[in-house]
Amino acid sequence: MLRSLVLVLSLCGSVATAGDIFNSPTLADVPALIRSFEDSNIRLGASKAIVAIGEPAIPQLSDALRSDQLDVQIWSAYTIGKIGPSASAAAPALASLLHSADSNLRAVSARSLGQIHSDNANAIALLAKSITDDDSRVRRSSVISLGQIGTTAGLAVPQLVDALDDQPVCADVIRSLVQIGEDAIPRLTEALANDSVRLEAAEVLRQLDPAAAKQLGIEETTKADLNALRMSIHDVDRGIPSRTSAAERLGKLGLDAAPVLIAAFADNANEVVRASSAAFQAIGPAAVPLLREALKHESGRVRAAAIDALAAIGSDANNALPDLMTSLTDADREVRHRAVKTLSVFGSASEPAIPALIAVMHNPRDLEATRQLAVKTLARIATPEHEQIINALRESTKDTNYGVSSLAKQMLKTLETSAGQSP
Repeated sequence: MLRSLVLVLSLCGSVATAGDIFNSPTLADVPALIRSFEDSNIRLGASKAIVAIGEPAIPQLSDALRSDQLDVQIWSAYTIGKIGPSASAAAPALASLLHSADSNLRAVSARSLGQIHSDNANAIALLAKSITDDDSRVRRSSVISLGQIGTTAGLAVPQLVDALDDQPVCADVIRSLVQIGEDAIPRLTEALANDSVRLEAAEVLRQLDPAAAKQLGIEETTKADLNALRMSIHDVDRGIPSRTSAAERLGKLGLDAAPVLIAAFADNANEVVRASSAAFQAIGPAAVPLLREALKHESGRVRAAAIDALAAIGSDANNALPDLMTSLTDADREVRHRAVKTLSVFGSASEPAIPALIAVMHNPRDLEATRQLAVKTLARIATPEHEQIINALRESTKDTNYGVSSLAKQMLKTLETSAGQSP
C-alpha cells in the first residue's frame, strides 16, 4: 500500500522519498514502472529504475513490447537495450518489432538488439533486412547493432557491403564491417569491381588486412580508382569531407585526373571547388594547357577556379601569362581579383603584365581589395629603378580611395628604403 501511495505522489510531481520505487525498486515494482512509461515526465526515471533491477525484469519487459500503447513499447525496448547483454532472452520479442509500422519503434528496437549483443539468427536476418528501411534512423541503428553483435553477424555482410553507397550511414557501415572482421573480406574484395562502393570497400579492407590490401594494390590511390573518385567528387549526397578527399586523391593521379577536377570547378560547394583547384599543385605544369582552355569557360566560377589552379601550380605555370593578362579585364570582378593574385605568385615572370596591372590599380570601378593587390604585385615586380612602376605608384598616392593611396605610399617608401640600402 505504501509503495502504491509513493508512486501516486511521484506521478503528481511530489518529492520522492528514499524508499520509493524509483530509488529502491524491486521486481514487484516493475509493472508500475512499466505503466510509468506512459508519462513523459517520469518515464526516464522509471527506465533507470528497471535497469537497476536488470535481468529479472526481462520477462515483464518482453510482455510490455506487445502493449497497445506505443510509448510503452518504445520505452520497454529502450530499457531492454540499456540492461545490455544479460537481456539477450528478449531478442526474439525485440526482433518482431522491426516489422512495426512506427519508425521510432523500429529504430529503438534495432538499436537495442545491438546493445544486448543478440546472436539470435532471426534477429540478425531482420537487422540485415532493415538496412534498406525507408527511415535513415532505422538503417543506422541496424547497421550499428550488427557491428556491436560482431563476428556472429557475418550473415549480414552482403547487405552491409551494398549499403556502402548509402551516404547517411556509410561511416557506420565501414565501422561495422571492421567489427565483423575477416568474414567480410571476400565480399569486400568482390565489391572493388563496383565503382559506386570501391573507395569504401578499399577503406574497410585496408583496416581489416593491410597486407591483403597491399597485395590487391589498394593501399594507395591508383588509376583504377579514377572512375570511383569521379563519382565521389560529383556525388552531392556525399559529405563535403568525402568529396574534398576525392579531389585530393585525384590530384595524386596526375594529368588523367585533370578533366575530372576541372569539371568540379562548376560545383556549388565552395569547399569542393577550392580542393579541386588546390589538387593541381600535385599535377603540376602538364595541366596548364587544359587550364588555359578552362579560362575561356562561360562560367566566371569556372574561370576563377582555373586561375586558382594555376596559382597552385605556381611559377611553373607562367606560360599561361597571356591568358591571365586577358583575365585582368574579365567581366567578372572575382576573376579579375584571382588573376591579380596569381600574377603576384608568378613574381618577376609577371613583368609583361605591368601595364595591365597598372590599369587595374587605377580603375576606380574595381574592388578595393583587387586594386590593393595590384599595388602589392607591382611593388613585388618592381626594382627601385623601375620607372614605369614607380611613376604609377606615385600617381596612386593621390587616389581618392584611401586604402589604395595609403598602400601605394607604403610600397613607395619600401622601395625607396631598398634603394637607399643598395651598394
